[in-house]
Amino acid sequence: LVMGLITILSAREGMKFDHKDCGQNQGRMVRNMEHPRMGDGFGPMLAELELSEAQLAKLAKNIADHRKKIIQLDADIEILKVDKMAALKDQDFGKVKKIISNIYDQKEKLALEKISHMESVWKELTPEQQTKLQELRQTRPRQKMMMQKKNQEHCR
Repeated sequence: LVMGLITILSAREGMKFDHKDCGQNQGRMVRNMEHPRMGDGFGPMLAELELSEAQLAKLAKNIADHRKKIIQLDADIEILKVDKMAALKDQDFGKVKKIISNIYDQKEKLALEKISHMESVWKELTPEQQTKLQELRQTRPRQKMMMQKKNQEHCR
């Protein structure tokens, strides 16, 4: 339920099809971190959820704060992966084990942050908006399949 809203709100931050994914990762959507396109796919949902200006402002701040945390955690994980590779190259297996433990600690923080964000977004919605989101969420699997089919045709 909440994942639907998070997905929709994340679309506000920008998504694009990555052409280099044609092949083994065919149809995969990736975030465009350099040039986020505000409003992609979010406008129609806003109209249907009828969010107030106050809700929009609070959600925009919430999303921005969440994205910053996610970016930082992802960066921390990537740095730890580089450290792990260096430790493996040096055959420092004790250090590798500690780094792997740290990677999974960061991944746990990442997962918990996502859930906390979902919860905070959900709490911003009125009961009517929550119900409407649940209804809209039921249509999402069809839309996702249609998008995957479109992306597969794009790669041909």
